[in-house]
Amino acid sequence: MSNKIYLDYAATSPVLPEVAIAMKPFWGREFGNPSSLHLWGEEARMKLDRVREEIGELVEAERVIFTGSATEAINLSHKGLVESLGEEEAEIVTTAIEHKAVLETCDHLERQGKVRVRKVKPNREGVVRVEAVLREIGEKTRLVSLMWVNNEVGAEQPVKELGIALKKLNQERKERGWGRVYFHSDVTQGIGLGDFSMKNLELDMASMTGHKIGAPKGVGALFLKEEIKLARQIDGGDQEGGTRAGTENMAYIVGLAEALKVKVLKREENRVKIYSSMDYLVDKFRDIQGVEINGPRGKRMSHIINIQVAGVEGEALVMLLSDRGVGVSTGSACTTGDLRPSHVLTAMGVGAREAHGSLRWSLNETVSKTQIDQAVKSFKLAVAQLRGMGRGINV
Repeated sequence: MSNKIYLDYAATSPVLPEVAIAMKPFWGREFGNPSSLHLWGEEARMKLDRVREEIGELVEAERVIFTGSATEAINLSHKGLVESLGEEEAEIVTTAIEHKAVLETCDHLERQGKVRVRKVKPNREGVVRVEAVLREIGEKTRLVSLMWVNNEVGAEQPVKELGIALKKLNQERKERGWGRVYFHSDVTQGIGLGDFSMKNLELDMASMTGHKIGAPKGVGALFLKEEIKLARQIDGGDQEGGTRAGTENMAYIVGLAEALKVKVLKREENRVKIYSSMDYLVDKFRDIQGVEINGPRGKRMSHIINIQVAGVEGEALVMLLSDRGVGVSTGSACTTGDLRPSHVLTAMGVGAREAHGSLRWSLNETVSKTQIDQAVKSFKLAVAQLRGMGRGINV
């Protein structure tokens, strides 16, 4: 199929040409293990140190721990912090619209009796209010986790505002003799598009993955402040400062660094292209009867839009669009095959029927308006075909 149109960049993205070039030497001549004492190992270790320093400066992070994914980084940050603190009856405040990696990690800790978890619900547009989070924080709260951009509906969360509020709150807690509240954000869907830095967003920890921004699948990072102690979750060697055992994947780490540099360098240029394309797509949807937007109705920071299509089952529509050469999804790629309605949409107050008929479209800077026109045309034909076949929703 020659005219394929991929509109699922929130799920993954192709490796950038610059990234492939930067990685190439590490498949061959620069194959050393950073833990080896000889010349090959020393060269690899020096490169690893330089890359870590470059990324740290780029995102204003005091520490950078390389992981295999954002999911691993989240497990390390949440479990590692709770186990390091070793406190009884500690509490985590998060939201009902986080990625499953956050929600299931928190649920795991709660099942083990290590924490109590409080989950804040968003408003109808998928935005969590700062005041709602602050109301849930008590004396035992030690971690707040709020994603930057929601991966299903594209709603930007008030991370910076909450970070500023928590900074002030921690000063008050210190005077009372209460423990500090650490602040984590999953920044995966915003880091290539928004003005990200740890200091700008007032974060203690942030997790991300590389394959959403043009690095290969299988590499991620945890950014954190120097003084934060984490109990490691993978035992073995002393790699990553003793926090994450396992030989570092040099090719992928170099690829992650290059992808971050490219995205930061071209951020403003790409942002203009994506916002223009997204506005164009939103206008197209507003002209289609039976289509309603889930999430933000006004100005969007994100490359993601989620729509509900009246009278049509979402997965059937995704498959029919795929047959027509258009790639979209029903939500997070990590929950594909789960027949339950999206936890994000239901937390926003979307009914089960409407959630089952919802699709996520996500763009990048390469998507043209001509491609959008073609995709929307295929979308209209697919919807008409399914309605004609009586492929409605049974819930």
